[in-house]
Amino acid sequence: MEEAGGPRLHVTTWRGVWASKGTPADIVARVNRAVAAALSDPDLQRRAADLGQEIVPRDRQTPQALAAHHRAEMTKWLPMIQAANARAD
Repeated sequence: MEEAGGPRLHVTTWRGVWASKGTPADIVARVNRAVAAALSDPDLQRRAADLGQEIVPRDRQTPQALAAHHRAEMTKWLPMIQAANARAD
């Protein structure tokens, strides 16, 4: 944006894994452990780094941390989306 003469804008992308509402806590925990184990694999970490991706620290790889991050992102972006009257196509 800045290079094109626009305002300074910093946007990051992120990913998460969600389960359907009502998914039993033991299933959520099992999936979380499996994802965390995959993200701790050195080969996956190297590949992610090669692609310019950052893997968040283990303490942020929890359902609670993802929910908090998602809420913060909604608080940040929703007012801009509403002000622009943006719609998904």
